[in-house]
Amino acid sequence: EIGRNVSISGAAVAQNVVCGAGNVFGANIDVTAASDGATVILANHSDIGGNPAIQASLNLVKDIAAPALAFTSPAANAYIKASNKAAFTVQGTCSENTRAVTFSGAAIGSTNCAAGAFSLALDFSGQADGTVNLVANHADLGGNSLSINRNYTLDTSLPSFTVDPLADTYASLSDYNALHLTGTCSEAAQNITFAGGTFATTVPCIVGAWEVYLNMFAEADGAVNVSITHADAAGNVSNAQVVALTKDTVVPTVALTALVSPNDIANNATKAAFTVTGTCSVAGRNVSFSGSAQEQNVVCAAGNTFSA
Repeated sequence: EIGRNVSISGAAVAQNVVCGAGNVFGANIDVTAASDGATVILANHSDIGGNPAIQASLNLVKDIAAPALAFTSPAANAYIKASNKAAFTVQGTCSENTRAVTFSGAAIGSTNCAAGAFSLALDFSGQADGTVNLVANHADLGGNSLSINRNYTLDTSLPSFTVDPLADTYASLSDYNALHLTGTCSEAAQNITFAGGTFATTVPCIVGAWEVYLNMFAEADGAVNVSITHADAAGNVSNAQVVALTKDTVVPTVALTALVSPNDIANNATKAAFTVTGTCSVAGRNVSFSGSAQEQNVVCAAGNTFSA
């Protein structure tokens, strides 16, 4: 009935609109007062004689509630380090199962909400070290959306350290249980780690320096390689530096060959060059003479003998 009113009611605020040319009508309906969920819009129309049309109805779903979305881990400002910058996993909760959770900002990606949760490994490789911001967005079927963001700390620089030169690389009877090593380091309050053989220990970097007393009691005599690394707060670990040591706690031996009379007499002719011989356990090391003779050193020769 062109020119006659169409009355809108139901979940919408009641209003009248005119049936227009072509026997059509249109209305902007107000469902503010309706609760979220299934709702019905009704339309009534009558002719000039008062005859009513069969009531028309339209089923709608009202949905104005924003979806829920939250990060759960890692914590805000957590470190992204060199080893996981290309696959840093973020996790959280979400309300719209099967709907996408999309990420933008410092990293880009998307995953579906499943069983009220999301988890995705993101690539932060293109970002410079420092604070990075990640934005997550989640939308429901009705087009309502929610965006949240979280900052992380990107730190991909490897820590550095040095080892001071050693006076000697032997761990002997005098120091094998407290071999002193020192050096410099870049990460204050972070550990220097020592590993090798049967021992492992750590010491902190203090004001750019470190020192350690290694206990090599349990090591067998011989070569001992100590691998040293330095970590930073983000968990980045430096390249290892190996210090090659030798544990030597075996007491050397030396013996003088017994002299048989009359060769055991230093007379006037031989007193300035009286020859003695013997055996020694460490070839290449000195045999030192003292006592009644003038002090001197001779080298323990190949075959572990000496003559002086």
